[in-house]
Amino acid sequence: MTQNFAASVKNWTEKAKRNVDVIVKQSAQDVARQMTQPKDGLVRGAPFETGVVPVDEGQLIGSVIVQVGGTLTGQGNAASAQPPDYASALAGFETGDTIIVGFTAPYAPMIEYGWSFGADDTNEGTGDVDVPGRFMVRQAVQNWQAIVDANAGRFKD
Repeated sequence: MTQNFAASVKNWTEKAKRNVDVIVKQSAQDVARQMTQPKDGLVRGAPFETGVVPVDEGQLIGSVIVQVGGTLTGQGNAASAQPPDYASALAGFETGDTIIVGFTAPYAPMIEYGWSFGADDTNEGTGDVDVPGRFMVRQAVQNWQAIVDANAGRFKD
């Protein structure tokens, strides 16, 4: 009886460890997909939309990289305006590894947070232009807990 109980606990523990890896991998993929959700045709004069990557020529979405444990494991393709294959890039993840998904285009922070340019910073009709941020990364990261909870819900016995 004790061997059966011990074996049962061991099996449960191993399953839980596997499930954690699967949940984290899937959740990281889901957040990465959300933060790189493209919106084709966002050019000057198009309606403004937060939470999406503006895709005019594809350089921004193609600049996405994935690192697992400090090693580059995935890279987007600017020529085809495609982010990396997240499933492949995260395949080597193990519990305890750090996952980094980010934009490497030099103008990515301006798209995320917004920027101002013009004659001065007073916004008094002197030709200043304030461009609001898209917040595609921030909005996706804010969904992390809900995404993890949804993925963990798939493993409830």
